[in-house]
Amino acid sequence: MQFTTTQGKPFPVGGHGTLLAGDTVGYSGWYTPTVNLCGPFNDTVVAYGTDTAPVAKTVYATNSATCTVCRTAAITVINQCPQTNGTPGSVITFSGEVCNNGDAPLANISVFTDQVMSNGTNLVASYPLLTNHECRSFIISYIFRHMSARS
Repeated sequence: MQFTTTQGKPFPVGGHGTLLAGDTVGYSGWYTPTVNLCGPFNDTVVAYGTDTAPVAKTVYATNSATCTVCRTAAITVINQCPQTNGTPGSVITFSGEVCNNGDAPLANISVFTDQVMSNGTNLVASYPLLTNHECRSFIISYIFRHMSARS
């Protein structure tokens, strides 16, 4: 990274450069919020410098900005049917995927089905954590029972 003053002079990264009278130097930076909040977050910068007069004087300036940084939680689930038709009494196996489509980690993810699976439960999968944009695959198996026509 290289900084240049408005008068075209190089300015060292980390400071300790020289600004002539009326000169400015721009900067930019970034940080990643460490908590799953939308803020607002206060951001304060401090600048200081010492003049070159025979009796040197150090001057300071501060400025604050309030930044709103929202993180969005999002989850999707896909359930794919088997490629063959089931017959009553046979085991049907579905596959699927659950994804964290947000920019915030998700904890304690559980995937359920509306069918009782071969293991006797409706819980398909459970994951302690899905990080940002992470996906996990799962398989569902249950015994296909004849469904009567609904009236």
